[in-house]
Amino acid sequence: MTITYKRGNGEGLPENAKPERHLIGLNPAPTDWVTVLHETLDRRDLGLGSYLTTTAGKEHALAEPSWTQGSVGSASAYEDAGRLVFDDGLTDDSHHAEFFVQRRRHQQPHVEPTIEFAPSFLWYFDAIPRKDGGWYYLDDAGRDQDLVRIRRTETDLTIEIVALPLRRYLAARRRFLVVQYDRVTRLADVPDPKIDATDRSAHHHYVFHSGNIGARELPGFVRLLGKHLVLPLAVKPADLGYPYPRNEQYPEFTIGVDAATGQPIVSLAIPTS
Repeated sequence: MTITYKRGNGEGLPENAKPERHLIGLNPAPTDWVTVLHETLDRRDLGLGSYLTTTAGKEHALAEPSWTQGSVGSASAYEDAGRLVFDDGLTDDSHHAEFFVQRRRHQQPHVEPTIEFAPSFLWYFDAIPRKDGGWYYLDDAGRDQDLVRIRRTETDLTIEIVALPLRRYLAARRRFLVVQYDRVTRLADVPDPKIDATDRSAHHHYVFHSGNIGARELPGFVRLLGKHLVLPLAVKPADLGYPYPRNEQYPEFTIGVDAATGQPIVSLAIPTS
């Protein structure tokens, strides 16, 4: 992935303001953990969220770098031409968006926000809650398998999902995960010349630009805004009846994981005479 600077460049920016650190880590076929939500708790301007989309919705999602989850995650009722319309917040057809995860705040500021997932995600794995807010499930042998973990510090709250089960769920649902990202970094100096850059591929679309907010302190800023896709596993429909591979093996010579299928890559031992 290479970001293209139409104007200006990233030279001279603090390391935490440069976009490459985030962009170089993008992977549409991850095999470890996937961050599906990240919120700051200290007023930094940084956020990450995600929603589900269809094959048709991929083009819509990546057409623009701005967030496109629409109205998912918030129910409403209103009158239209004398009839009641109820929006359940689970889908937004205009954006090809389906609800997946959110941290829902409540009107009472002293009430802890509620972390919510699409019910089908938890139901598919028959997921079991942990005391820390995470989730796990049992495999075919009855062993605990991590599914969701929540990391909380004084400044950040991050929700991560194990990549291969997540992508198995996407395959079963015939969906893609759209991960949306928005980060603003304030600067002591306004970049000159003004920065205008783009990084785009079949699986992501990001823009990076600078500006001047006119504040007495930290008047300059740079913003990295965009989206990337997480792809479903390439698994046959007949193998998706269970939320985990039923013939999973852990041979001594497993050397990696096939990012497309989630299956082990095995190096066979060759007998010697």
